[in-house]
Amino acid sequence: MSYERIIFLDSNSADRDTAMSFIDDGDYEGAINFLEQWHYPGEHETSDEPGHGSSDDVHHSGGYILSWNDGLEYVSLEYETDDE
Repeated sequence: MSYERIIFLDSNSADRDTAMSFIDDGDYEGAINFLEQWHYPGEHETSDEPGHGSSDDVHHSGGYILSWNDGLEYVSLEYETDDE
């Protein structure tokens, strides 16, 4: 398994605020749908390990991994891919 790092948004991004508004409303699928506009399969940096930390909140859906941390003020989206 590898992980495509689709997008990482910090507190300086208005797009982070948009994604967080979905998350704050409990609409994790809405946040994923918003962030997946930046997903270009096969064109992202990949890693053998997911990028979220142990203190992050995480939601999995359809291969996507949405993670966020209120204290560090970031949100990110990754995608699980099968190793070829």
